[in-house]
Amino acid sequence: MFEEATATHPADAAAVAMSAAFCEACERLIFVRVLLEDPRHQTRRQGSAVTRLLREGLRGVERQLEATRPIVFGPGQRSSESAPAAIGLAVTALRQVHIQLGLLGTRWPLGTADLFIRKLVAEGLPVTVPTICPTNQYDDTATEVGESFRNRLAATGLVVKSEAQDTPILTIPTMDLIDPLSWATMLYPLAASMVEARGIAAQLRRPSSIDSAAYRRVCTAGFAARLVGESTFAARAARTLLDRLSGAEGCTDISLLAVASQQFAKPISPKCGTTVAEYFDAILATQAVLARVWGVTRVDAPLPVTAAEWEDVDQFLKAELRDPLLPTPDEAEALFELLCDGRPINAMPPKLPDDFGERLDASVDAERFYDVLQYANERPCSLATILTVGWRYKVRRSYGLCNELMSGGTSWRAAIDALSGHVLERCSLLQQSIEAAYVQQVFSRWRDS
Repeated sequence: MFEEATATHPADAAAVAMSAAFCEACERLIFVRVLLEDPRHQTRRQGSAVTRLLREGLRGVERQLEATRPIVFGPGQRSSESAPAAIGLAVTALRQVHIQLGLLGTRWPLGTADLFIRKLVAEGLPVTVPTICPTNQYDDTATEVGESFRNRLAATGLVVKSEAQDTPILTIPTMDLIDPLSWATMLYPLAASMVEARGIAAQLRRPSSIDSAAYRRVCTAGFAARLVGESTFAARAARTLLDRLSGAEGCTDISLLAVASQQFAKPISPKCGTTVAEYFDAILATQAVLARVWGVTRVDAPLPVTAAEWEDVDQFLKAELRDPLLPTPDEAEALFELLCDGRPINAMPPKLPDDFGERLDASVDAERFYDVLQYANERPCSLATILTVGWRYKVRRSYGLCNELMSGGTSWRAAIDALSGHVLERCSLLQQSIEAAYVQQVFSRWRDS
């Protein structure tokens, strides 16, 4: 299915965009369903009644998606203009169910999401570990909480100063706690916080046709792209796709992030030259073309940023932030196959020297044996590597399976349950990968210290 992203015919592009949007909506449905199945809800007096109410709302979302299915995947219907509005209606209803999760009074544990940015720090990246708070308000995740809070107070005439040592506070939609691929959306407000705290834009800015606030946005996009590569753009683009369908604005500065991510983009597969960033960029471009039936017509107004300004920003950031640790094409494909085999991708095989066998045979004492053994250690994968492979797996396998199930004669219940099993296994494997890679990294640093 992912190979269709290179199609130039409008009907083909619309089909790719609609099927991707449908798959994303189904995944969000699955995540909310998992949250409602949490047995802790039954320990509170209001839990049972609220759970019944929200389950009924979720069934309504399912019925809407079931009715939309033949419009998106039925023969001769893939270019239907009614599909975007139909998907948008389901997403809007799902957002309402998500908002009401707060009525359950459940304290949602962060789980592996709490290790997500800690892993970047363990890899040596100069970012501050933030405080992460789950939220049921899906629109409150675009900016760092402290900045947003101070801006709202300033609008009332109250000025609250930011302390230099303030820890960034980030929010994550409750449903996204399950999906590691969506966690990269937090990296954009984190990058904005880092750029602001360190005065990066002020240090770098030269005479320019854009104002200081816009220049800071350019620096933020460049900083965010350097953390894990194109995965941040992919996560925010997928969210923006559904947001705009449901009438919301979507993630800010998505076009700036697309430009900043280009240099770190990798092909989706050895047989397809399209990158994940290009794939989602094409989908959002199609959304703009179909804006009259896709809900909100808003798209990012392009900033007049010159190539020289982008180069200045990149070179300045490169001095502080190394390029993201991305896999080679062969490594990415090997890790992709591990995911397909149901195995986590926390580490890559060791790189053995050509004469490893001879060195091992010559290790007649403990000192020489342990000297050789260092080459046999697995190499823990970087967060950028795990996410890069995870997004390729999602586009190639998750989207592909959704298309296969929804295009065939499988009943809705059987199709959504089969897709649910696959999606939750993917999330579990990626969570295991992040956890194990983090532990390996910390242990290696302790052992070598």
